[in-house]
Amino acid sequence: MKPRIILAEDGSPAPEANEVILGSNGVFCRRSLGFADALVPALNVPGLDRVQPWLAFNWPKIELRHLEISRAFFARIFQLHQGEGMLYLGYKRDEARYDVFCSSQEVDAASVEADPMPRQRGWRAVGTIHSHAGMLAGHSSIDSADEQGFNGIHITLGNLGLPVGTLSCSVVIDGYRFVVDPSQLVEDITPRKRMVDKQILLPPPKQYGPKQFAGLRIKGSQNGLSRPAKPEFVPCYDLRSEAAAKDARLSGWLRLVSKAKPVKGTVSVTFGYLDDEE
Repeated sequence: MKPRIILAEDGSPAPEANEVILGSNGVFCRRSLGFADALVPALNVPGLDRVQPWLAFNWPKIELRHLEISRAFFARIFQLHQGEGMLYLGYKRDEARYDVFCSSQEVDAASVEADPMPRQRGWRAVGTIHSHAGMLAGHSSIDSADEQGFNGIHITLGNLGLPVGTLSCSVVIDGYRFVVDPSQLVEDITPRKRMVDKQILLPPPKQYGPKQFAGLRIKGSQNGLSRPAKPEFVPCYDLRSEAAAKDARLSGWLRLVSKAKPVKGTVSVTFGYLDDEE
């Protein structure tokens, strides 16, 4: 039997058996267990089919050059500070084009804390691009917490010390993360190699208060990552570009980067390449 749905409004009665109540914070059902009655979130509602989340990306794809200059910027931070870095992805809707913007940031080997995107007429922040320095690209549980309140595109670049690095793309909407193939978001991008993750030794957890900017928590510590139980195969992309490395913006951006105080602990990473993929 399908449940009856009650809308949560002033004076709405508590749901009975075979009833669920729909509120602004989700769907709830009544549970009667003899020793207690309770109204709890309805994770599974009997009588209804399961619904699968889906994503249809409506905007143009991001030009590859924006990732190339991001990679050049992050590679310089890694070279100078052995740290992570972050850029904002901006979108100008009336011209249907993207660009990347840098704000003041403090970096170390396992985190980056950044100010909000600088105000630019006609531009709005629609996502972030950040690096994982020498670590694999991906979105840790800390990244997920950072980006939960930021609807948009979130891209991570990793393994900056190697010629061909790793890349992870996702779209976050109301806290739900869709991990997508980079080719769905970025023009003219194809994997160059596969990488097998051999070993990751993580630093000890760090405890400190993340900065808060306009309700957005930018990055945190590395302790949300976990050691993989077995070798992980990751697609790799060559985002090196001579033009990006010579972009005039890089020198100005690097002046906005400061190194955080050193933290005890080390990171040891070894990787190996497999055969090129066609």
